[in-house]
Amino acid sequence: MGYYNARKEKLPKDFDGTFALMKACLVERCGQESANALQTEVRQEYEKLIPEIPRIRALRARALNTFLLISAQELATCKAMKKHGKPPGEAWELCHMSLRFGLEAFSQWKRWLLRHFMFSRLVRGDCGKASQAKAKGPLRRL
Repeated sequence: MGYYNARKEKLPKDFDGTFALMKACLVERCGQESANALQTEVRQEYEKLIPEIPRIRALRARALNTFLLISAQELATCKAMKKHGKPPGEAWELCHMSLRFGLEAFSQWKRWLLRHFMFSRLVRGDCGKASQAKAKGPLRRL
């Protein structure tokens, strides 16, 4: 069983919150009925993927685990849209819209702070040191 099985109730609710950010735009593009059907199918695909999502235990694990959860949502979106004959590019566009709306939910000063912190010397230097240490030392499992 995967690490996230214990959170199998919470993760789809998190997904619903993400989907709610872009639903109005999606309804405008393809109608209420299609948007509801797509949301249901993507949620079902995501629920199927949850047991397979690995948990990373390493430096910056929290950020990497968040990235994995977002990637699982994007994969679920791609699978559901493929069933409707939609190309992967349209699924990517929908996922990109979701991320953009999610970031816009943060205040502008928080986005500025996050952007400057992630590309600061502190973070870049810490990541550089970690990658050099891994290159010198034996490989470790995540």
